[in-house]
Amino acid sequence: MKKIISVFLSLALLCAGGAALSADTVVASPPQLKAVGEEFVDIAYGNGTYVAMTKSNLNNLETGDKYAYPRLYYSKDNGITWTKNSSGQPELYKNVIISTNPITQQQLVWWEAKKQFLVHGTAGTYVSDNGVTWTLSPATSKGGLTWSSAAILAISGNRLVMGANQKAMAPDTTAQQGTKDYAITTNTAYYVKAISAKPADANGIIDVFVSFLNMAYDLQFDTKNNTWSSKKPNSGPALPKNVYDIVYAESADQFLSVDTENGLIAFKDSQNFSKIKVSDATVTGIGANDKYIVAGMSDGTMYYTQNAALDSNTEWTQIKPLAGAKSAAEPIKNIEFSDDNNFIALGTTQVYKATLEGYCNITEYGKLPSVSKPELSEATITSDDGFWARTASFELTPNGKAVLGVKVKVNDMEQTKEIPKDVSSTSNIKFGIIVISDSQDKVGNAVVSAQVITEE
Repeated sequence: MKKIISVFLSLALLCAGGAALSADTVVASPPQLKAVGEEFVDIAYGNGTYVAMTKSNLNNLETGDKYAYPRLYYSKDNGITWTKNSSGQPELYKNVIISTNPITQQQLVWWEAKKQFLVHGTAGTYVSDNGVTWTLSPATSKGGLTWSSAAILAISGNRLVMGANQKAMAPDTTAQQGTKDYAITTNTAYYVKAISAKPADANGIIDVFVSFLNMAYDLQFDTKNNTWSSKKPNSGPALPKNVYDIVYAESADQFLSVDTENGLIAFKDSQNFSKIKVSDATVTGIGANDKYIVAGMSDGTMYYTQNAALDSNTEWTQIKPLAGAKSAAEPIKNIEFSDDNNFIALGTTQVYKATLEGYCNITEYGKLPSVSKPELSEATITSDDGFWARTASFELTPNGKAVLGVKVKVNDMEQTKEIPKDVSSTSNIKFGIIVISDSQDKVGNAVVSAQVITEE
């Protein structure tokens, strides 16, 4: 039986020359938050648009002496350029306190079932289908989404799950549904710090987790009868403290919370918590899609792992800066995916564009060394010996940086080619590889990519 092989045999410079591409360079436009005294607090993605929220008056938020007024920024080019929103209701920026919990980050969501962004504040719930124009939703008693005071938000399919003060609410896409308040507790010293919800099960039951001060509740909402119920709550010092964000990782079947004392906690219910160590730094932000979980750290680093149940044995892979990019130098607080691999990470005041392979501050975007997607030839038989081959050609743009080489990957195989030192950092470089195998399918379906290598 013929042995199947899959190798790439040639990584050769084809030519070098020509001016670096400048016409296609993107000048990123980040929000200038330090200058106006704002910090990022939340981010959502939907309808091809990122929306980021900031809080102002941040000096004394930890003590609760000041509350926060929101400002929104949107990006329609995957987080490269951002525009301050000025076309919504003026109350959204001047009169709305977005949370009575000073540190919460659950203030802005994309509701896929309704194709809407939502922001909930003391003056009501504002909605937008494009992230640019915002309108005030009617009260829940009139079929809208405005309810109680400044609620904390989570999504479960058709249901918007909200928590505020000592209560919960779960309106859906149908008017007049789920409009009855549920009193989680009557202890007025407690208020909802964070909330998260699973998708409805086969019986229409949504499991909801709510975090208070030294108290956690497992709630259930019956979508068929629009009724709430509560399991036995858990209280005590073992609970996460000062929780400011929770996401539900469906593939892992775990809630993932971030708090000011423990960092990342993974759990299935309020009775069982596991503190997850990712690195020597503290987890300050968490994000997940169907395949991966990404943790942002207090020292600006980022790590990812498969979306599976987290425990002490979970292996994390660091996401490093792209070639030529600077490392993040502030805590990463918000992470939002746009697809399986691409996401935006928000630091305190900075925006980072990232994939699982690397990241950069958007101020560096378009100024870093880059390599084009491969131009692939058809697979052709090389001779009568039965071997098949195809070529892949790339173009490297140094953008004025000292490039040491390129690392080309074909499926799980890698090969590195050094760039001659006499090649100018202002010149584009074309290079190519040859993929050879005795399997036509293996050559035809080969996944080829390239990565720039620069000095650390």
